Amino acid sequence: LQQLVNKRGQRVHISLFGVEAIDEGSFTLALSSEEEGSSTSKLSARFRVNENAPLELAELGLIEIPNSIILTQNYPNPFNPNTQIEYQLPEATSVRLSVFNLLGQEVEVVVNERKDAGSYTATWNAGNLSSGVYMYRLQVGSQVMTKRMTLIK
Repeated sequence: LQQLVNKRGQRVHISLFGVEAIDEGSFTLALSSEEEGSSTSKLSARFRVNENAPLELAELGLIEIPNSIILTQNYPNPFNPNTQIEYQLPEATSVRLSVFNLLGQEVEVVVNERKDAGSYTATWNAGNLSSGVYMYRLQVGSQVMTKRMTLIK
């Protein structure tokens, strides 16, 4: 489920969209304010189902589809014990993101599934491993990209 928030004056328009159609039933909407001391005395909301044909986010101009496969350096690096690995895909494809030790042994498969075109962030927890240098490898079809990261406990 994705959401898009658009503020117009005193109104906030929240659009929810995803793979499943929302055609009946109810949902809960929780609102909070970041302003200190603010409170909401009245909340009025309308629920409207849009029956138009679904649009891809790229068609709406909300996301930019990359034109090549990109694997970025993990962040933070060095890390303890969690790090994030970002990658981008120009088209829907099968993806395998794996972590290896310096002996070339695969220690974990972080992602192994089909993904749509777009940008992704995978979080890896190395809490059960010892400090050291590890390699992460992104395999997309016949393309393979590898980068190095350091776990410091």
